[in-house]
Amino acid sequence: MGREIARRAQVVCGIVESGASEESLEGFDFPIGTAFNDCCPTINIVVDFSTPTGTEKARAIATSLSVPLLVGTTGLDDAQRAALERDSSQIPVLVSGNFSLGINAMQLLVEQAVKLLPEADVEVLDIHHRAKVDAPSGTAFMLAQSALKGRGGESKSALITSRDDVKAARKPGEITLQSLRGGGVPGEHTVYLFSDSERIEITHRAGDRGIFADGAVKAASWLIGKSPGFYSMRDVLGA
Repeated sequence: MGREIARRAQVVCGIVESGASEESLEGFDFPIGTAFNDCCPTINIVVDFSTPTGTEKARAIATSLSVPLLVGTTGLDDAQRAALERDSSQIPVLVSGNFSLGINAMQLLVEQAVKLLPEADVEVLDIHHRAKVDAPSGTAFMLAQSALKGRGGESKSALITSRDDVKAARKPGEITLQSLRGGGVPGEHTVYLFSDSERIEITHRAGDRGIFADGAVKAASWLIGKSPGFYSMRDVLGA
């Protein structure tokens, strides 16, 4: 994502975690270091696509300079998200598990479909390349959360990531997230809504990883100049 964003925006400094391979740092035309003081430019926004540890570093930089912070890192725990929300009282903060404009539109469609069909059984499937580490994907969880919102904010306890140990019929309200990994698939997500006699499938297929960088650059441009607050891609889309 760093490379894709660098192709689309005026990046003035890159910060990586210590231990990054030399190969991963090749080909950039701006300074790269392991701390902000290594390059120290004037910046308009901090964009973070790293790890939860890297997000802590990004938070410190953004709050110390009073500039907006855009976070695309997945795997953040509740405490880290709460810290970002606290930061939003000082600076504009936007967090998203997926910056594809299509995926964010899909979230709205899922929420509305579940709201219209509250009795439907909902399942989420994500397909990604063989090298993806996390499963289910962060986007799958985002889509499941949209379904829960469509049901009026039902508890996260309705989400199930494995049925291996479940020796019982499907309970009303459950949402199972399932994953397939193989080949070079950039990303494919489908939300199923089942009734006894019909089925709706809402699917998004990413043809190129560049769509995520396009959305991130659009969101970053939108975030610059905003008042302190905790924003989402819905705000960017005006939804």
